[in-house]
Amino acid sequence: MPGVAAALVVAVLAILLACAVVDLRSRTIPNRLVVLVALLAAPYWLAAAPDLLGRVIGQAVVIAVALPILLLLFAIRAWGGGDVKLSAALLLWLPGKEALEAAAIMAVTGAVLALLILPFGRRATARGVPYGVAIAIAAAVPLAGRLPFLV
Repeated sequence: MPGVAAALVVAVLAILLACAVVDLRSRTIPNRLVVLVALLAAPYWLAAAPDLLGRVIGQAVVIAVALPILLLLFAIRAWGGGDVKLSAALLLWLPGKEALEAAAIMAVTGAVLALLILPFGRRATARGVPYGVAIAIAAAVPLAGRLPFLV
């Protein structure tokens, strides 16, 4: 059911755009959007993955490796709770190679965002970096890259 899988990817891309816009405005990521990302993963894998058991095992490994890192980022206050929750929900979507690709894109995009905020002074930097924007961009790249193969 590639058409269904493609529609679900497009829906998640739209949700990621909404997350980025809200994070830019308020430095928060709404839980309802994060829950939607997480809930849409299961129907996506049912529609897209011929080897569902293999996919579930693969995603479990990705989550087992990445979740402690996300929790550490939250514990040391490098990331906010919304950033951690959105990243965790996206782990349901990104297999190993795509998760690594997204992490690299996220690091570069986050650094660029931080540099873009600096010229706006102390008030802008006190609000923090809208890292949800970097997370959304980083996940959107591999997800959008799937679309030509699903249509």
